[in-house]
Amino acid sequence: MPRRFLIALLAASLFGQCMQQESDSSTDLIALAFILANSGPECNLNASTFDAPVFGLSLADPNIPETGVPGGETVQGYVRLNGQWTLLSLTKAGNSYFNGDMVFDESEVSAIPYGGGDSYYSLAFNNSSYRWPMSGGYIRVPYVIDGAVPVATRTEIQDAMAHWETYSIVRFAPRTSEAGYIFFEDPGSSTCSANVGYSDSARTIRLGEACGTGNAVHEIGHTLGLMHTQQRNDRDNHIIYYPDRTTAPSQYEKLGSAGLDIGRYDITSIMHYGSYFFPSGSDPVITTRTGALIEANRSALTTCDTYVVEQVHTNPAYNNKL
Repeated sequence: MPRRFLIALLAASLFGQCMQQESDSSTDLIALAFILANSGPECNLNASTFDAPVFGLSLADPNIPETGVPGGETVQGYVRLNGQWTLLSLTKAGNSYFNGDMVFDESEVSAIPYGGGDSYYSLAFNNSSYRWPMSGGYIRVPYVIDGAVPVATRTEIQDAMAHWETYSIVRFAPRTSEAGYIFFEDPGSSTCSANVGYSDSARTIRLGEACGTGNAVHEIGHTLGLMHTQQRNDRDNHIIYYPDRTTAPSQYEKLGSAGLDIGRYDITSIMHYGSYFFPSGSDPVITTRTGALIEANRSALTTCDTYVVEQVHTNPAYNNKL
């Protein structure tokens, strides 16, 4: 029997045992976490017809902050995820809470944690409520582009959506009357940010004129449920993080129960940071385990990026809407 089928059967068996017995056995949980994090395709970069690969060690333009955080109060808040509350560093601005370029609504944040239970870790947003509708074998995503978005940015948005459609089962269509949809807007600055996951309302992606197509692909990834790869629970097995070298430690917090480690750790993911994202000085914030610098990919999706999005939408273990 092929190895991938053995892995799938073992994962399904362990998952079922955990659900039926509500077991807190550390052996079962460790085994299942290992399977989730070591199965799936090799992480290969897809081709793109837009932004050139990033050979620098940050964004294509280091003056573009990959964050939509406006001025506001810095707070420690619990983000509601799958019946649990996970403590994150957040910036409160109006009715929204920001963790870098990831944006949460008031209904998703609390000053006091409630709930509990076991879950797994840190790549995809761990909440079935945040899955987009499935129809005809495709992930269906309605969208609206605000009329104030400049023509050049509008083209980048269309190219980014076409890139997702080329390499995944995600399909975008102009909104008609759907409750949940993506709303693309111009933030009036050079920042790039997005709400995470689906909701029965507008999920806003903010793209300044300097963001480019690659960052549009990245932000769409957040709205489809992807988190930042370097926040996976298993990241210390793959990279070295220096917490005293960054001005934004919240961007490197492991997400614990906020996410799911699915598939292989992908250092080339369009969701992974480069070595010099939010540095406090001239030293790299993250490196490979061998000490090599990490180049940020904002060129194209990888096979692991699309695998995770498709898994959380099509696998009943991650999507109770099916």
